[in-house]
Amino acid sequence: MRCEDLQRSLAGYAKGAIPPEERNAVEDHLRGCPVCRAVLTQVDSVAAVLVQTQPPAVPADLAGRVMARARQRITRPGTAWNPVQWWRAAPASMRGAAAAVLVLGLLGGWAMGRAAVHTKSGRAGVLASSRDPLDGYDVDYLDGLPQDSLAGSYLALVSPHDKEGR
Repeated sequence: MRCEDLQRSLAGYAKGAIPPEERNAVEDHLRGCPVCRAVLTQVDSVAAVLVQTQPPAVPADLAGRVMARARQRITRPGTAWNPVQWWRAAPASMRGAAAAVLVLGLLGGWAMGRAAVHTKSGRAGVLASSRDPLDGYDVDYLDGLPQDSLAGSYLALVSPHDKEGR
């Protein structure tokens, strides 16, 4: 038996909780190894201290106090998120970042909406005089695609012209 293997089973040997054949192998090794005997002496002294030491008493109301604290920390399912409370509790740097993201998002949406309304010629919206509702939008790049493609199917659905172009 190697010293590493023996030292892993010394606690069980000291308690008498190992099988008899393993116990015999441990005793044979201990007779010839002074290092492992010294480790066993240390294990025995620690075990003696632990046997004499009583664990501290658990307060009777410990479970109730733990559960009460847990209930205080969780959000109840019916409670809605309160943005004002979050805003007040958030650090100033987080509030500044949130405000910057909001402003950038609004500006980006405004710019995208403005770009979607204006066509290449600078006219706003769909022309009322046009027969084709797609004339006001920049979908010219879809014209050269095959009819059986997804883009061709889309154009055929939304265009008032039939397949022959009438």
